Amino acid sequence: MSFILDRLNADFEAAGLGPITLVLNPGAEWDKPVWAFDGTQVGVGFDDVESCIATLASAFQDLVIDQEHQAWPQVDGRPMWPSAQSGVACWHLDGKAWCAIGLLTRALAAHSASS
Repeated sequence: MSFILDRLNADFEAAGLGPITLVLNPGAEWDKPVWAFDGTQVGVGFDDVESCIATLASAFQDLVIDQEHQAWPQVDGRPMWPSAQSGVACWHLDGKAWCAIGLLTRALAAHSASS
């Protein structure tokens, strides 16, 4: 589970809304592990780790978008969206995998340096 948290927090730290955490005793109403970010809790299993990461990134991305009132993350004003369709949880840009979730900060820095 720390692998999931490490990858998500590496990217969502830039949003400034605090860390994504695993809720340790969420209550009997939850039948899957519960993850929390900025006061919102989401139940997502981790049988497929990459799908779990992409699903959580999608759910928590909405919170950042609501906070910032614009697409997040984005490259050159174009929005990115998470998906694990390729088998690896990635941020997609223009329908193609742009970088793995967990490497966003480094990928954005490399893109800025090359622009």
